[in-house]
Amino acid sequence: MGTSSFAEQWQQIHNLLQRKEYQPALEAVEKCARQHPDNDMYLTLLHAAIHGAAGQPAQALEVLTAGLHRGLWYRPTILRDIYGAYFAETMKEARFAEIERLWEEARVKEEASLPTVALTRLPEEFNADERYPLFLGLHGAGQTPQMLSAHWHSLQLKSRYISVFPRSSQLEVPGQPWWQDRERAAQDIRTASANAAASNTLLHSQNIIGGFSQGAARAIETAINATVAAKGFIALCPTTSSLDKEACEQAAGRGLRGYIIYGDQDQQALPPIEELQKLLTQAGLEHKVIAVQNCGHWFPDNLPELVDDALEYLQQS
Repeated sequence: MGTSSFAEQWQQIHNLLQRKEYQPALEAVEKCARQHPDNDMYLTLLHAAIHGAAGQPAQALEVLTAGLHRGLWYRPTILRDIYGAYFAETMKEARFAEIERLWEEARVKEEASLPTVALTRLPEEFNADERYPLFLGLHGAGQTPQMLSAHWHSLQLKSRYISVFPRSSQLEVPGQPWWQDRERAAQDIRTASANAAASNTLLHSQNIIGGFSQGAARAIETAINATVAAKGFIALCPTTSSLDKEACEQAAGRGLRGYIIYGDQDQQALPPIEELQKLLTQAGLEHKVIAVQNCGHWFPDNLPELVDDALEYLQQS
């Protein structure tokens, strides 16, 4: 595999695994791990899965144990969802139950150590005597507030809004937060909003909440369920939201609006967006949907312009 990229090597290893060429797959994943140490978390799980598929549960457990000693842990549901068939025999081993217990201990410990302070951006000419609307930005699964903030900016946000980017208190895997538990997500979002209000004089009637991917789904739920005060939401590539028609109708009655952005090549977000559009239309909730051409599940190049268009649309009386 020489100097090929991580993505190319990853695909080649999976191809070997699917063809049941286990020894070449093991050699390839070990070589890839040497060349791409930053992807240790993914490669360790794949390495163990290959051993499991080859009928070598003891070796699979050794790989997972070594990873645990390097600080790697996994949620059992993720392991089962991604490589469940390959780990069928491995998961029957008593040692696997012990590894799961240690994973859970490691997860709880790491989550408890996460920083709770949200990333905050003040308007460029901030005046402490003035009132500003709040923009709450929710990162996607596996991302950080810094990653979202780097993409999510616009002229209006820079000049008129106090922008707050909270970090979820939940981790999907080591170092990668997500918003999977909706109750915990709602609490994190309420805390970020309350902290912003405690530090600044906010114009709550014009607050906007937005996000990307899983963060976009939680932004929609937060605005519609009135978890925090919001005039509208901006959802970029939202995944599945948990909503009911009555809550949407109540949100429509409050005058809430939505602005949804997605890439026309985004196979992950298209089905949830179609269901969301149907529900919002039935509930009478005003919304605008923008499809970005030749874009997948990611931040479009013209996101700053789209964000400004969204803010203008959402702040209309």
